[in-house]
Amino acid sequence: MKTKNKKIKYRDIVISLVNTKILILIVIIMIIFFYISYMSKDSWISEVLLSLGTGMFTSLLFYFLANMRVNKMNKLISEINSLKYITGHFDNLYNLKIQIRNKDYIRKNINLESFISIVKHDTYGVYLHIKMLPKKLLKAINGNGIEKLETLEKVDSVTSWEELWDYIDDFQNQIMHIRYKINLEMNKRKLQITVLKNECF
Repeated sequence: MKTKNKKIKYRDIVISLVNTKILILIVIIMIIFFYISYMSKDSWISEVLLSLGTGMFTSLLFYFLANMRVNKMNKLISEINSLKYITGHFDNLYNLKIQIRNKDYIRKNINLESFISIVKHDTYGVYLHIKMLPKKLLKAINGNGIEKLETLEKVDSVTSWEELWDYIDDFQNQIMHIRYKINLEMNKRKLQITVLKNECF
């Protein structure tokens, strides 16, 4: 019932927009022009109205094609940004693992508990942003497999820098195939955006 009400409200909002009203008006006028043109055959008025109606139809066609193009580009940009959140957390984990190697620097500037908290944040960041992806994109990167990851729970049992390094390494190894597919999907969408920008529609 709530979904139905939401659809009705969304439809009412769309109809209330000025550009929607203009489009409806253009369609009505176009139909009237075609009707009058059909009824008044073999006259100059028929040809003029037919030309006007055809021009309006062509304009509407261009409008819808341009609108579809913009919507497609916005969707691709949104998907790229969603994938960037994942790669951002993944890259952070890589940098953290490098920092753990520099034990002297780490132990002077941060304690193990704080570092575990940072690692946990990025690990769960990868997990949650993958789970938040649209179903089609989730399937494309084989993100459903992340549900089987066992390393997410292991971070709570880490008691040393060595164990923390192993934890990050294990997590990266399990998710590496997803990271590879994420890069492929990002590049694919960037190419699609380039093509859409260079085409008229």
